[in-house]
This record gives sequence, C-alpha cells and structure tokens, in this order.
Amino acid sequence: MTPLDNSDGTNGRDAPYYCLDVKDGSYGNGTPIQLYVCYNDNENQKWFVDRTFATDVGAISPWAHHELCLDAGTNPGDGSKVKIWQCYDGLPQQTWRRVSVYGVGYSLKIKGTSEWRRRRRRRAMTKLTDPLDLCLDATNGGFYNGNQLQVWTCGIGNRNQLFDYRIRPHSNLNFCVDAGSNPRDGSKVHIWQCYPGLLQQTWYNEFVPTSNFGYTRYRLNGTNLCLDVTDGNFANGQQLQVWSSSAESCTSISANAQADPGDPPRIPYQFRADAAGTKPPHPGYCLDLKDGVQANGTPVQLWQCSTGNRNQLWDHQYDLYTIRPYGRPDLCLDAGTNPQDGSKVKVWQCYPGLLQQSWEWFGSRQGFGRKLNGTNLCLDVTDGNFANGTPLQVWKCYTGSKNQWIQSHPVPVPY
Repeated sequence: MTPLDNSDGTNGRDAPYYCLDVKDGSYGNGTPIQLYVCYNDNENQKWFVDRTFATDVGAISPWAHHELCLDAGTNPGDGSKVKIWQCYDGLPQQTWRRVSVYGVGYSLKIKGTSEWRRRRRRRAMTKLTDPLDLCLDATNGGFYNGNQLQVWTCGIGNRNQLFDYRIRPHSNLNFCVDAGSNPRDGSKVHIWQCYPGLLQQTWYNEFVPTSNFGYTRYRLNGTNLCLDVTDGNFANGQQLQVWSSSAESCTSISANAQADPGDPPRIPYQFRADAAGTKPPHPGYCLDLKDGVQANGTPVQLWQCSTGNRNQLWDHQYDLYTIRPYGRPDLCLDAGTNPQDGSKVKVWQCYPGLLQQSWEWFGSRQGFGRKLNGTNLCLDVTDGNFANGTPLQVWKCYTGSKNQWIQSHPVPVPY
C-alpha cells in the first residue's frame, strides 16, 4: 500500500491525509476507531453507510464486516470514544446523522421514461413514452403548515422546487413534506412543521427493479405507501398523495442536485494535468468542458489553463465522490456504461451512487489523480498527448503514470 503524499504540507480538500481507521485491523467488539494516514486500498479505512439518499440517518459499518457498526457507547457524551460493535437495528449509539450539504438543493423530478405507472381512475396500466419535465413544487412558494405539494414544470434555480435529502424545503429546513395523520391510500401531501422522528414525515428513497431495468420512488418509512401523483394526472398544479406501492406502481421520482441561488457562491476548482509532476503555478492543461456546452454527453477535454475560464471550473465538494461543472450540480463527470480502457469521459445527469460517476483519490509521492470508485480505472490523458483538444479517458491505473496526475486546485470565484 502507498500512503497519500503530504510532503507539501498543505491541508484541505486536496489533501485528505488522515482517514478513519479500524485499529490494527481487528474486527471485533470494542476495537477503537482511530485516525491514520490514508493509504490506497487499505481495507481498514473503507466504510459502508447503510443509509439511503433520501434519509439522513443510518449505521456505518466496516466495508467487509456489515455485522459490525460504528458505536459511540452507552450514554455517549463529550469525550466518548468511538469503536466498532455488533450491530443492533435502531440502536441510537449506532445511528449517525448526515448534515445538510451547504448551498445544494435537490429538485425531485417526475421521471417520464418508459416505465409503467398505474392511473388511478381507470385502474389500467399506461405506458408513459414521452419524457416529462415536472418537479415537486411548493404551491406559490409557500412554506407554511398545510400548503399543498404539487407538480410543476421544472425550472433551474426555482426555490419552490429545491429540497434537501429528507425532502425538506432547502430554503426553510423547519418544514417537512407530510402525509398527514393516519396516512392511507389517497391521503394528500402537504408542507408542515417538522417533528423529529414523526413517521408521516419520514421518507425512504428506494430503487425498484422491473422487467425494464427499474426506477426510483419515495416511500413513507415503515409503510407500503409511496409518494404519488394523484390520478396519474401529470399536469401543472396536480397535488401529490400517497398510495400503496407495488413493483409496477407509484410515481418514479429522481433527485437532481442544483445550486440554491439564495446561497453564497461555492469555491470552484480547476483540475490540472500536471504532466511534468510540478506544482502550480505553471501554464499546464486543465479539464475543460468542450465548447462550454453544459448538457448530457458533452466531452471533457484538455485545454490550456486560463483563470476565469468557466469551461474549466469544477466543483468536487457536493459529496465524497462526484465531480460537477461549476454552477451545474445536476451534471457529473461520467465514464459511461461499462467503462473500460479507452472509454472517453463526458458529463451526464447525476444519479446518486452511480459507479461510473464516482471518483476517488489515487496516487503516490510522485503525483495524484482520480480513479473510478471500486475499479482500477483512472482518469487519463489519451495517448499522453498534452495539447488543446485532447479528450480525457479512463485507463488502468499506474502509480507512476504522468498521464494520470490530475490534481484539483482552488481558483477565485467568478462573477
């Protein structure tokens, strides 16, 4: 194993030098959790978060030992040491909460792909063949008790449509999406003041496999009721309800990240291909969105680095693994379906947890790069050609390959 390089003494997002580590690799009750220099492929530093995208709580387990959980001990308080222990469902000392990501909301989009939905009035199966552009929306932008949750045409930056991963309005986290007391088929969904642990406000985002791949939906935790468009009427102003779920019912809803225009700008980064292994400042070449087109399928290329060039600005602080064009958090750096040596890199709509969009650290004292999570494929300069217009690809990782030394550096926020 090779430790990540920290010889330049920097300390920030580009230098995650210390990781949570299972002490001595001893996987048993009571083993302490410590900080240790991050090593590539160190199994003691890999973790599995047993939590879905739409919820903010769950257990954290060692990657290869899901029977053990991160545990804060009985009656935890300031100074309580953390260890691993046998998992027990719902045990508070093993239940961890994710904090909201500052500056990011999610538009919850009604999917109009070729999935089957049940239209309630006719009780017949209807195939939706035309793509929909409808999102969950707080009627008239009102965040107060009893306001209707509806569907409406999606709009970038529309704060009525921005929610966090618990489906709380991103601009007012004191309110939740609520299915009402004693929810049942047909119960209408409203905005309501949040109450911690209240069942009618707790939603679970799940993937439902079907004969045609599958879809995602939001289900009320602990029930078989899911978020649904009333009567299958996909039109502006139609109210949301809950309805009994089955493998081929309930509305397909996907979460798409986007920046909240009400928040301060985030710090952008350039990803520089350091061919000579030198540290900036130097001219160098940067990851560049071809022709500045922010759309599905746009290739990512090399271009000479230029301060303020928006085609070269990226954000890799939304979550642990994704790299997104600055100002467009709904798009992710993507290696394509079934990536392999030579697969070209592009941007594509983000899907939470999609492996071809998940990038982790890779490197040594010679240089750093990014590789696809769970693979041995690294972001790579095609044919080692450091020149304007060279496409980016993935290729088998080599620690000493200068084609793969691609590092991120903060740059001034553009106005």
